[in-house]
Parts: sequence; C-alpha cells; structure tokens
Amino acid sequence: MMNSPPNTVLVTGSNRGLGLEFVRQLASLPVSPSCIIATCRKPDNAVALKKIASKYPSVHILKLDVTDRENIRSVTEKVGHILEGQGLNLLLNNAGVGPGGDLYDVTEDIMMHTFKTNVVAPLLVTQAFLPLLKSAAKTADCIGLSWRKSAVVNISSRLASIETNEDYLLGRYPYKTSKAALNMVSKNLGVDLREDGILAVSLSPGSVRTDMGVPTAPLLPHQSVEMMLQVISGLNEDDSGSFLNFTGELIPW
Repeated sequence: MMNSPPNTVLVTGSNRGLGLEFVRQLASLPVSPSCIIATCRKPDNAVALKKIASKYPSVHILKLDVTDRENIRSVTEKVGHILEGQGLNLLLNNAGVGPGGDLYDVTEDIMMHTFKTNVVAPLLVTQAFLPLLKSAAKTADCIGLSWRKSAVVNISSRLASIETNEDYLLGRYPYKTSKAALNMVSKNLGVDLREDGILAVSLSPGSVRTDMGVPTAPLLPHQSVEMMLQVISGLNEDDSGSFLNFTGELIPW
C-alpha cells in the first residue's frame, strides 16, 4: 500500500516514457498531489502530456530545457508563483539522454553532452529549487525524512553500478559513467541536505521498454513507475544518499 503522496511535485522530462508515466500515475491517485508540475523541452509537441493535463487540473505544463541555466532560473520563478508559498515536496529529476558509444567510437562531444544532461543538469535543477524544497521541509507536519516532507529523486540506472559492470551491456561509456557520477551527486545531496529535512536518492527504473530503453526490455513504463512510486513513498532518513533498485533493494556502487 502506497503511503500518502506529497502535496506538490515537479517532474523533468515528462513528455514521454517514465516522466510521462510519473505524471499520469501521480495525477490519477485516489488522493493525488494538489499540484504536479510537468516540465519538458517542447511542450507544444507533448500531445500525451497535454491530454493528461486537460483531464487533471492539478497538472501544470512548463517548458524546461534542463541544460539551459537561464531557462532553469525562469522556470523556478514560475513554479514559485504556481505553488503560491506551498514549497516543493518532491523533485523528480528524470530528464536524461542515453547515447551509445563504446571504446572505439565514443567522442568528446557525446561524453560532454551526456554529462551536462545527466549529471550537471540534475544538480543545477536541484540547486535552483532548493529554496522551495527547504520551504516544504520547514512547513511539513510530518516527522523524519519522507516524500511527503521534501525529497529529491534522481533517476539513475543499474548500469551505473561499477561493482557489477562485468558483462552486462558492456561499452556505453557516456551513459554508464554519467549515471555513476549522478549517484555521487545523490550521495552528496543526501549528506548536505539531511539537516534541512530533505531526502535524496538515486533510483534505478530497471530495464524498461521506452525510447531510451531496450525494445525487448521486460518492464513496461507503467510497471516500472508503479513500483518506483511504491519505493519512493516508503523512503525515510535511513535511505537518504543511497542507490536503490525499483524493487527497493540496494544496488552495489
């Protein structure tokens, strides 16, 4: 059984795949967040997302390119106006890229673009929304760390596990190394934000059939997100800074 959801949520990369499914499932909960801010780079093309927003008044769509610092700043201001002093309970850093690139064809441009999108962007987005996350933590009526109080969830990948990187999808230098770096961001956030009452984790969605995933992957987006939301809803101070699977199990660093 899922614990009561947070009051306010922001999801990046919500025009398709896991991000879209997070918005859909959160909005359709029996007791759903009062405000779900769904961001993506090209809202005009986000047909499925706009359909969800037309059905649920709690969903607000904003244009956000997570690699554009000026865009991040302007969106932070817009979110503040939408929330009207409520603070932001849950930030889901889901936007990312998943290029290939093995030892023989990887390029500097691919590496740098992937790191900017998968590592630098989640960090700077979190940094920008810190005042709203801290505000939510201060005004929450719950004890201990939780998604209802204030939390940052970075969508990582099991492929980021250095310890288990033996024969599972070898290569993919840009994606795997960027997600390993994202895990360090999550660990740092877990340490730095604990005293502010903010929880932070890296969460792997598993192998999912999305545009970025594998066509023959065992999980469909709705299955992965359903399980991830169960995990997120049960997180507490003991989990902050950890690297978890969609089942809630710890993944080796």
